[in-house]
Amino acid sequence: MKILLIGSTGTIGSQVLGLIRGDHDVITANRSSGDLRVELGSPQSIKNLFAQLSGLDAIISAVGPCKYGSLMKLSDEDFQFGFDQKFMGQVNLLRFGLRAVKDAASFTFTGGMGGRQPQDKGFTSIAAMNSALEGFVRSAALELPSTIRVNVVAPPWVTETREALGMDLSVGRPAAQVARAYVTALEGSMTGQVIDADN
Repeated sequence: MKILLIGSTGTIGSQVLGLIRGDHDVITANRSSGDLRVELGSPQSIKNLFAQLSGLDAIISAVGPCKYGSLMKLSDEDFQFGFDQKFMGQVNLLRFGLRAVKDAASFTFTGGMGGRQPQDKGFTSIAAMNSALEGFVRSAALELPSTIRVNVVAPPWVTETREALGMDLSVGRPAAQVARAYVTALEGSMTGQVIDADN
């Protein structure tokens, strides 16, 4: 398959790349590296990305930045950042990406467990965007052509991230394990689903 992978240099994305690169033709896109450049917070950047592409079998987004912090300390700009990047950025990957995919293609986005199972403080913005993205995917699947699939992977805390932040490592899963959920979405037949990557 010809696959566009966005976020291929991230903690999860690099593991996804390692799992699919040998079996598929993978095009990588990131903010500052990879085969192509894209800024998820810019609709025009996403349009420019897809103007360079055609005949894709799948689009995987393994990225979706949000601001972490106390509810009372997060600013309007902090919430807007998550909305522009994680929510609308991935919404626009579907809206604008439809012109660059084949008739039977799949879209896989990144949400998170925090929307349904909050485990720590400081995740109000992140949880809100994850929940919004899940609702979007479920509804969008009903409107897409029957051969086009869209799903969202819900990763738990990634062990490598918790380690980097000096947090308790008893919670979370290694990125290599989480990455397998993206392959499940890529190779499966489901659509409109939230795929739990905590298993």
